[in-house]
Amino acid sequence: MNYPFSFTAFVGIMVLVGIVVRNGIILIDYASQLVHKHGMSYEEAGLATGKRRMRPIFLTSSAAAVGVIPMILKRLVLVGMVGTVICFGLLTGMALTLLVLPVLYWKSIGRSEERKSAKALKND
Repeated sequence: MNYPFSFTAFVGIMVLVGIVVRNGIILIDYASQLVHKHGMSYEEAGLATGKRRMRPIFLTSSAAAVGVIPMILKRLVLVGMVGTVICFGLLTGMALTLLVLPVLYWKSIGRSEERKSAKALKND
């Protein structure tokens, strides 16, 4: 595409970070609800969250990525950079959010909670 990195590309990155973080918060919040309200293990909650929230996250990210394609096709420097960053960043962020984040939730939070439970049992 040969777009230089500039302030408008940085604005695109800020928009992208906001959308990806929102998707991550939705995913982690749902996993926490499954663990605390429904009594699932962290592994089960991570897998169920990935399956349950895949469609809404996929559809919103895909719609936003496809929505900025006209900005890329115009080949204007200012809007082309923002469109390129948002389009390809959302597709990458969506894949990472849906595939990596549930596993990280299970491995990091699940392990730390297991350690806390083991310590509490050991101290009693």
